[in-house]
Amino acid sequence: MSAPSELMDLRLHRPRPDLVIVRVSGTMGSATAPTLIELIGKQLTRASHVIIDLGNAGVLIPEAL
Repeated sequence: MSAPSELMDLRLHRPRPDLVIVRVSGTMGSATAPTLIELIGKQLTRASHVIIDLGNAGVLIPEAL
């Protein structure tokens, strides 16, 4: 299996105290999922509204599927 061409990148934007936007770009896969879950979990304790923007994200699908 070849390596993904782009790594996952996470950016946080907090336009208001009650809102956090998590912008995900690059390649997501089983190796990066725990990091994403942990980050989103932390944001859910900091703001009452969390938006997850996956507009620039892709998914790495294992070749076995």
